Amino acid sequence: MLSNTATPRYYAEFKQQVLSGEIPVCREISDEMNRIEELIANPNIWYDDQAVEGFVLYCENELTLTDGSDLFLLDTFKLWAEQVLGWYYFVERSVWQPAVKGDVELPGVPGHYVKKTIKKRLTTKQYLIVARGAAKSMYAYCFHAFYLNVDTRTTYQITTAPTMKQAEEVMSIPDSDY
Repeated sequence: MLSNTATPRYYAEFKQQVLSGEIPVCREISDEMNRIEELIANPNIWYDDQAVEGFVLYCENELTLTDGSDLFLLDTFKLWAEQVLGWYYFVERSVWQPAVKGDVELPGVPGHYVKKTIKKRLTTKQYLIVARGAAKSMYAYCFHAFYLNVDTRTTYQITTAPTMKQAEEVMSIPDSDY
């Protein structure tokens, strides 16, 4: 359900483990936790738990490991996915609407602009800076498979690289490819 006051489920579980001393965190993680608390408090930022749960259900019901066994997402995967898929804001846009009669567009008849409220994802790029062996490639596989199968309107580029320079090189499109 879309809410501008809800605390994200996986973040709440992680926060509880941090506060109980079960998981120690560094300054950067503490800063990210403070950023999430600010998002929760901001009435203009909305959280959608259905988007996150859809990702989790898809991965755990549809994906398998290379040996054919079931995939169960790591808690960190759920937390990372919540950061990308959970947060939204709304913008008002003026959108062109062609003249139509029924379901048929009328050629030669001018259309008009209408104001629409559009839901936009807050996080459009995610950087995971974690140690080797933290399953970044597996997370990227889950995310890529999710978007290729569930949201077929577009494809999403995902890469893992040891440095930001290499990641940006992979993700960029040279001018000659336009």
